[in-house]
Amino acid sequence: MTSIRCMSFTQSDGAGPEQMPCIVDGALYALRSSTDRDTVYEVVTILGRAASSILGSSLPEQQRQAHIPHAGVAVEVILQVMEHRITDAQMVMACIRALKETLDACNESQVVIREALKTAISSKKDARGANLLGLCISAHCSHEILQSVVLELRGALEGVRAVL
Repeated sequence: MTSIRCMSFTQSDGAGPEQMPCIVDGALYALRSSTDRDTVYEVVTILGRAASSILGSSLPEQQRQAHIPHAGVAVEVILQVMEHRITDAQMVMACIRALKETLDACNESQVVIREALKTAISSKKDARGANLLGLCISAHCSHEILQSVVLELRGALEGVRAVL
């Protein structure tokens, strides 16, 4: 598979929000077909863009509501990749950036969806019950850039007070 993350999203020559469920399905197929690091990295990027495109789209409400489960699947897969590849700093950063992009795509009228995303991200635990974002911080305590990306997501999830 050549570079799949260079796909055009929501541009005149690319896929629009109505094609995002197919994009999510294609990315999941690519993930099942290959566990190659580069492919997984690209799939995470695609899933984040697809989920944010669905949630931030200007589609009619009924059509957007029909696509929201695909955004949920994308978020869940990103969380699973982050959990399984927690020792890979670049992969964790890609996952966190994809989650942040998805969270940022929710507008004020999507409070329920935004809260569901916050709950899914912040309540994700590993096999021992440890919070996934906390594990990222501990696993990469000397990686300043990763630390700042984790804190940025944590601030978006829990507010500035949690970061300070």
